[in-house]
Amino acid sequence: MGDIKKQTRIGSRSAKAATVAANAAKLAAETAFTVQLPTLFLARCEVRQIPFKDEFEWLLNPLVSTAIHNYGQTPAFIVSWSVRITYKDVFVGAAAEAPLNKVIKPNTEVWLPNVTPENFVITSEIAEEISTGKGWYTVDGIVEYDNLFGKRETFKFFRGIMLRNGKIALTES
Repeated sequence: MGDIKKQTRIGSRSAKAATVAANAAKLAAETAFTVQLPTLFLARCEVRQIPFKDEFEWLLNPLVSTAIHNYGQTPAFIVSWSVRITYKDVFVGAAAEAPLNKVIKPNTEVWLPNVTPENFVITSEIAEEISTGKGWYTVDGIVEYDNLFGKRETFKFFRGIMLRNGKIALTES
């Protein structure tokens, strides 16, 4: 009789250990799965430094470029992206695209279309606001992409562009 009880205890402990191991394997698989998915971040946001005649000329036509980086381990299949520029919540320009077969591979970055104001009149008041730090442009964007499993994801970003001490400065998102 003692051998049966001993075998039952050993069998019960083995079953518990197998359950713990199975749960740990399941958790590891789920964690690895989420780490593998595409993870997009704003890698760079730049106001192109072109030669200006004077310090306020960039206000008339700031050319803004943004780059997205995929830090995931699988590709992001781009469905659409848009980037827009505003001044005090007034739309002043945009670039949008629905690229076919555009893929951001793992650990790579892709530049989005440049954006610049369209038919936006910079008054002396606006120039004064920007030069004193009381006014600024904002750049925001949306990137829609699918992962390997066809699940649609959305990545959004935002930056402010201002003149600080006579130099162009960008805010963090």
